[in-house]
Amino acid sequence: IVQYSDIEKQLSHRIVTIDSFDDGIIYFIRGLGKKVLLANQDILKPLLIAKLSKDNLDNTIIRTTTAFTMLQGANSANAVPQVAQVTVDFRILPTQTPDDVEKHIHKVLKRLKGVKYNIEKISSQEPTKVSKTNNEAYNTLKKEINSFFPSANVVPYMVPAGTDARNYDSLSDNVYRFLPISISDEDYALMHGINENIEIESYSRMIDFYESFLKNNY
Repeated sequence: IVQYSDIEKQLSHRIVTIDSFDDGIIYFIRGLGKKVLLANQDILKPLLIAKLSKDNLDNTIIRTTTAFTMLQGANSANAVPQVAQVTVDFRILPTQTPDDVEKHIHKVLKRLKGVKYNIEKISSQEPTKVSKTNNEAYNTLKKEINSFFPSANVVPYMVPAGTDARNYDSLSDNVYRFLPISISDEDYALMHGINENIEIESYSRMIDFYESFLKNNY
């Protein structure tokens, strides 16, 4: 799906080749297939889940994610540990709860016969509420986004991460997490890693966006 402004020049100055025609057919078939899946989720849900599961980023928005972040065992390489400890970071899907996650952990660990275990919650929070997209607040944000990113199609999306915005859930029924920067696959790989950064141009545009949003709406 593209906006007319993106292809206006291409329509008046078209260059057609066999390769570009073939690419166009492929893009069309892929797009049509995705539309069919999304429009018929009630009967094609297994296929949709299978498709989204193949992409690392898409996979994080369809299920509770599990990341083993810390592992502790013996104090030396030649000693067999009698006790081992693993710390797990769960990002919980909005349709689930911390209790659901704990029940799932027990279900999985019971398969390990003869293994004794204890579960300790380091910290636990309920998933944040899902913000509405059919109200004035969302439309105001959408309008501002379109003014800075004219070619962008604004659609709701679930942020697969924990942010400070959760602290505003008690103050507002709708809390929108929007970051006005362009992020590539390479940028995603840097998050919480070595040399995490964003481009200076994106950083500057982000400041301009928030300044404009506040001045125009409050």
